[in-house]
Amino acid sequence: AHMNPINVLRGRSLMTPVGEIERQSEALRLDWSGHHLMTLDASGAPVAVTVEGRPGRLLTYDADMALAEIGRDAVVAAPPDIRMRQVLEIRHTTCSPVALVENGKLIGVVGDDEIYRGILRQSALADQPEEGDGVGT
Repeated sequence: AHMNPINVLRGRSLMTPVGEIERQSEALRLDWSGHHLMTLDASGAPVAVTVEGRPGRLLTYDADMALAEIGRDAVVAAPPDIRMRQVLEIRHTTCSPVALVENGKLIGVVGDDEIYRGILRQSALADQPEEGDGVGT
């Protein structure tokens, strides 16, 4: 409960699953604003993204990628075991949500809402009294 969530939480525990992502026409809305849209093929693999109505780039995450050089026209596809720290770095640099891809298929997305929920959930756990601490007795 007292651990820093950015060092512990993984993308899979933060994400909104693909089945819960809203659609806008044939694309999935990766963020509440609809600025980031993703199109999947019939198997569920990401094939294209648009950023603010323009074609964007879909990049595969690599721990050695130069995030500062990515730009704001890209969505990064990362494995679901990516740490929250890396998700925060990608999100901060690109201003785009992070697409979580497993076995070539989109399984979820992590953006601001998912990050905030993860932090708040961990904070709520840390605030709970531990058994035997005398609270409520």
